[in-house]
Amino acid sequence: MKLSFFTAALIALSVITGCATAPADAPKFSAAPAAPEGFATVYVFRLSAPPFSREIKLSIAGKPLFAATEQAYTWAYVRAGTHTVYAEWPTELFGSKQWPDASTTLALEAGKSYFVRALGDVGIVSGGFLSGGSIVRRSGLIVLPQETGQAQLIACCRYIKPVLSVVE
Repeated sequence: MKLSFFTAALIALSVITGCATAPADAPKFSAAPAAPEGFATVYVFRLSAPPFSREIKLSIAGKPLFAATEQAYTWAYVRAGTHTVYAEWPTELFGSKQWPDASTTLALEAGKSYFVRALGDVGIVSGGFLSGGSIVRRSGLIVLPQETGQAQLIACCRYIKPVLSVVE
């Protein structure tokens, strides 16, 4: 059987750009047990955040939380107060940084739950790609209201155990 150049290139591209998603056997969303006194529960998840073939490293207060694949979530108890959630997007082939890192600050109240979603997109600016435009990659972290965050987690995501389940 003879493969055309186009078919071979398409197969190679599929292998290189495969999708990193949460394992199919990972548990679906389940609410965390009540937080200990003085702590809030912070859920962090990744949904529609390219590049889909790579993990995003998420941390809270400078402590690693988990390497998020697409449609994955975790949670941690975080001491009440002001903390930064940070998302480090991966480097691409040959070490270039295509996606900007992102951060958001949370003012946490003890006993409450917070939902942070990592997201990203790709766009073309300045008149379109064929007329001299350029591709722009955007990323971000957004804090969602509890009902919205919980609904998105139920619909999409599977649990990945965090590196730390308690962040002081």
